[in-house]
Amino acid sequence: MKKLLLMFAAAAVVLAGCKKDPDPVKVTGVTLNKTSLTLAVGASETLTATVAPADAADKAVTWTSSAPAVAAVDASGKVTAVAAGSAAIVVTTKDGNKTATASVTVTDTTTTPIEPPTPPVATYPITGTTGSLSWSLAQSGTLTISGTGAMPDYAATASAAVTRAGEEAAPWAKYATEIKRVVVQTGVTSVGNNAFAGLGALTSVSLAEGIESIGAGAFAKCAALTAVALPATVETILDGAFADCAALASVTLPAGLESIGDGAFEGCSALEEITVPAGTEIGDGAFPTTTEVITPTTPPGGGGGGGGGGGVTPPPAHVAVTGITGVPTTAQKGIQLTLTGTVAPENATNKTIVWSVKSAGTTGAAITDGNKFDANATGEAVITATIANGLTASTPYTQDFDITVGLPPLVTAAAITGATAPKVGYTPGTGMLTPGNATYTARITEWEGDLNASKFDYGKVYTATIELTQVTGYTFEGGFENLASIAAFTVNGNAPTAFIANNGTTLTYKVAFPATPSLVTAAAIGGVTSPLAGATPSTAITNGTGFTAALVWEPTPALIEGKFNWGTIYTARITLTATSGYTFAGAFGDTAAIAGFTVNSQTHRHRACVRRDVPRHGGQDPRHGGGNNGRDGSRGTRDTLDGCAHAGQRAIHRRAYVVARLAEYLCPRHGIHGEHNNQTRCRLHAQHGRERVRHP
Repeated sequence: MKKLLLMFAAAAVVLAGCKKDPDPVKVTGVTLNKTSLTLAVGASETLTATVAPADAADKAVTWTSSAPAVAAVDASGKVTAVAAGSAAIVVTTKDGNKTATASVTVTDTTTTPIEPPTPPVATYPITGTTGSLSWSLAQSGTLTISGTGAMPDYAATASAAVTRAGEEAAPWAKYATEIKRVVVQTGVTSVGNNAFAGLGALTSVSLAEGIESIGAGAFAKCAALTAVALPATVETILDGAFADCAALASVTLPAGLESIGDGAFEGCSALEEITVPAGTEIGDGAFPTTTEVITPTTPPGGGGGGGGGGGVTPPPAHVAVTGITGVPTTAQKGIQLTLTGTVAPENATNKTIVWSVKSAGTTGAAITDGNKFDANATGEAVITATIANGLTASTPYTQDFDITVGLPPLVTAAAITGATAPKVGYTPGTGMLTPGNATYTARITEWEGDLNASKFDYGKVYTATIELTQVTGYTFEGGFENLASIAAFTVNGNAPTAFIANNGTTLTYKVAFPATPSLVTAAAIGGVTSPLAGATPSTAITNGTGFTAALVWEPTPALIEGKFNWGTIYTARITLTATSGYTFAGAFGDTAAIAGFTVNSQTHRHRACVRRDVPRHGGQDPRHGGGNNGRDGSRGTRDTLDGCAHAGQRAIHRRAYVVARLAEYLCPRHGIHGEHNNQTRCRLHAQHGRERVRHP
C-alpha cells in the first residue's frame, strides 16, 4: 500500500510539471540615454540602452559602430573616440532586432577648429537671414531655407570637412544637435560649402528643383543621414560634399549630373551601390572602395572607387522618397484634425504615410483612425510621418512635423431667452432655452427655492441653474472665469447672480428671477358713501394693501339729474386691481372666498341704514313735489348715515328709513353674473336701495 501511495504522489508531481508556461514577453523597442555624442580623440563615454517593455523576457543587446576607426564601442556600450570624424553607434536587441542610434562626432585636439557654441535657450521658431536667403528652425528640428538666389559658402566647424579663408560658420551651426531635417525650398539655386556639415542629428534632406550645385563639404559628417535624392536640376557635386556620412545607404543622382568631386562620398561605408548617369565625370576617391558604382557602361559587380567595366544596367526600380510637404502645422484643442501630406517625388515607389505621435508635450495628442489628430490641451506636439521602404527597398523614410495646438474661437456672450419665469401654482420645469447666437446651447438644469407641494409659491424668490455648452468649433476656455465676465449671459433679462464653473466645454452659473407675487389679503374697504336720495353719487373708495379699488354705481339711467332717486336699488360695482408684486391668482374664486372684502365695515347681506328727516306736519316726499329743500316753510329734510339700522328696525321720531342692503360680493373665476377674476382684478357687487318708508 505504501508503495502504491508513492506511485500516485510521483504521478501528481509529473502532472503538475506539465502545466504550460505563459508566453514570454516580447521586446517592443529600445532607446538610448543620448542620441548624440561629441568626444575628443582618446575620450570615452558609456551609452545606456533601455529595452521596452520593462518586463521583456530577453533584454540582451549588441553594440556596433558604423566607423570603428573613428569611434569604437564595446559590449557594454562604452564608446571610445579613436580618430577625428563621425560615426553612428547602433544598439540592437536580440529579441525582435529593435534598434536605436546615437551619432558620435570625434574631434582632433591637435587642431583648433571653430567649435559650434552651445545652443541658447530659444523660442521657436528660430529665424534669421543668410545672404539673400532666410532660414527658420522649428521646434521639431526642421531647418528650412527659403528665398531666391545662391546660398553663401560657410566656414567649417569642428565636425566639417572643408574650410576656406574668409568664410564664417553657418548661422544655424550653433543648433547642430537639434537639426534633424533640412528643407531647401524652390528659389534657392545652390547649397553652399559646409552649409550643413557636422549636423550629427540630421536624418533627412529635401532639396527643391532649381538647385544646380552642392557645395564642398555641404553635408559632410552628417552621421545619421541615411538617404539623399538630388533634384533633376543638380549639375555638380563638389569635393567632399557627403564625406563621412557613415549611415548614408541610398543616393539618387539626377540624369543631368555633370561631375562628382573628389571624395564626394568618401567614408560613406553604408553605401553599397550607386548608379551614376552616363557621361558624369567622377573625381578621385569619390566613393568608398566597397561601393559598387553602376554606370550605363558598367555591368553589375564592376569595381568601386569610381571605376567600372562595360554593359548597360537599367535604372533602379526603387524611387526613394525625398520629402513630405503640406502637412498641417496648427490644430485646435478638442477639434479633430485630418493629417495629410504630399510625398515627393511624385513617382516615389511607396507613398503611403503612417502617422504617429513622437512627442505629445502638454497637448495629450493622439492619432486615431490612421490620420486623425486629436489634442485635449494647448501646446506643441511633434508627429512623425513614416513611409515603409521609402528610402530603399528595406529602409523606411521618416519625417517629423511640429503642430501647434491652440484654442478654438471663444464663445460669443449674448442674452438668452425662452425661460418660463416662476408662476405660482406651477411645477418648476427644466429644459432647453434659446441662446443668443449659434456658438453655444443653453438649458435650465434645476431650480432652487421654497416650494409649496412641489410648486412655485407666493412671494418667493427662485434661482435657476443655467448650463451653457459650446458648439463644436468654439470654446469657453480663455474667458468667462468670474461673475463679471458672464454678465452678458442674461436670461429673460435677468443678470447672472453666481458663477459656478467653466471647464472649457460647459459654463455653469445661476440666475435669480424676480419674486413671485404675494397673494392679496382680503381686507375691509372703506371710503364708500352709501346712496342717499337726492345726493350725487360718489365714486370715492379707499385702496387696500396689495390692490387699488375703483367704484361705479349702477344703474346709471335710474339717476335723476345725476342724483340718487327714491325707491331705487343701486349696485356698487367695485373693481380691485392687484398692484405690482401682488396677485389674486389661485384664490377668491367664489362668494365665500371674498367675505373679507367688507365695504364700510359691513359684510355682505348686512344692512346699512340711511336716515332721512321729514317734516313733523305736512312734510312731503320729494318724489311728490315735497319740499325737502324747506321751501314749504317746514323744517328742511336731511339724509345722514346711521350705523344703527338692522333688518326690521322701526322708525323713530317720525323718520323714514331708507335701508341700504349690501349684496353678495362676486369674484368668480368664470363668469358668474358675467364677472371674472383675471388674477389682477376682482369685482364686487354691493346693492343699495330703498327698502321701505315708514311713518308713525
